[in-house]
Amino acid sequence: MRSLTSEQLLFLAIFLLVPLLNLTARWLRRRLARHAPPSRQAEAVAERAGAPPPPRPRRGTAGPGPPSEEPRRRPPPAPAAPGPGRRPGALGGPRGLRRTIVMMTILGPCRALEPPVPGDGRPTTPPPG
Repeated sequence: MRSLTSEQLLFLAIFLLVPLLNLTARWLRRRLARHAPPSRQAEAVAERAGAPPPPRPRRGTAGPGPPSEEPRRRPPPAPAAPGPGRRPGALGGPRGLRRTIVMMTILGPCRALEPPVPGDGRPTTPPPG
């Protein structure tokens, strides 16, 4: 067995240290967020939250005049966000997975990769022509 060169050791160290540093930084951020006192910026936001927001102009009102005949429509509901740790699959969910399994079953393994067996009805050499 051969020994690792210095370049290989350096590459391995970087490969292991980057995720380790990432996990450590995430852990420290969570810990500091739990134990840190509220900052002045957060207090200012809390003070502003107590005061009522200034009234916003309504959409569709261009000024004095007759109201429009078109009734207001409700916006469509926002799509539900996936839960933590769940993301849509690459196959399109359960239906796509089911279709993929059926296709794999119908098609079967690739016979071109199998070695030819004499007597199975397939030619072992290409036909002349």
